[in-house]
Amino acid sequence: MTTVVLVGEPMVELDEAASRQIARRFGGDTFNTAVHLAVEAPTLSVQYVSAVGDDPFSTELITFGTAHGIDMSPVSVERGGVIGLYLIVTDPAGERSFTYWRGDSPARRMFSAPDPVRLPPAGEIDVLMFSGITLAILDDHGREFLTAAACGVRQAGGIVAYDPNHRPRLWSAPVAGEWLRCVASTGAMVLASAEDGLVLGAGSRSVSGAAAFAAYLRDAGAREVAVTAAAGSCVLSWGDRSAEVAAEPVDVVVDSTGAGDAFNAGYLGARLAGSDAVEAARRGHRRAALVVGHRGAIAGMTARTDI
Repeated sequence: MTTVVLVGEPMVELDEAASRQIARRFGGDTFNTAVHLAVEAPTLSVQYVSAVGDDPFSTELITFGTAHGIDMSPVSVERGGVIGLYLIVTDPAGERSFTYWRGDSPARRMFSAPDPVRLPPAGEIDVLMFSGITLAILDDHGREFLTAAACGVRQAGGIVAYDPNHRPRLWSAPVAGEWLRCVASTGAMVLASAEDGLVLGAGSRSVSGAAAFAAYLRDAGAREVAVTAAAGSCVLSWGDRSAEVAAEPVDVVVDSTGAGDAFNAGYLGARLAGSDAVEAARRGHRRAALVVGHRGAIAGMTARTDI
């Protein structure tokens, strides 16, 4: 069985509706991807690595992940810890804004706590996936540990998947860009957005456009790249091939939260099932289209896109 290990920060998601009522769910970029991936590819072993607290929400999160097919056993529980949360507010067009309360999240200390979280041995990981948010919340020791683990997975013949998913409130663009190039140089599969390229280019130079950013990432050492653009298409570059795949049409965008995470799950699940990059991008677009029609990051997750 193929083992996919995702690393990141799961959080409580609060969603303020137009009536000012609050709905409570769970989210977090790599956690969203893990949930979608478990639906898209139920034959995979999907493991999640993080640290949470012993508060009721953390306990509920672990139960939620387990119920949706994720192996949550690698998640460490910090005594007295409380997981972070974020509030979503969406405008009439479905675009969202976030407010975060995550400064003391146990996930920040997952690799530097007195009893750090342990990853499976590199040879037992077929795919290791993490994001720019994962790296941004860690200290330098944690970042170096995780990127070293990525090198180990690649050397053992596995895949490293990385979504830059830049959040300027968490770290600066120059630092984020350096770590992006570091991860890409391992021969990673990079699943990015054209918006990331505008701020994460070399030095102070932005990279404008999905195709240009894809070329930039390949030059940095990425083995495979999928860059989504604001217009909805996706530019692919892998091996000696490239392609552009249009997005699925969506009648009404209710909430764009988590669309990129859903795309990543559809794409990665299809690639691991043997699909080429073009079909994988179509699966990713279909998964994202499901999400934007619902409120929340992992709503609409029960439907598969290959049937």
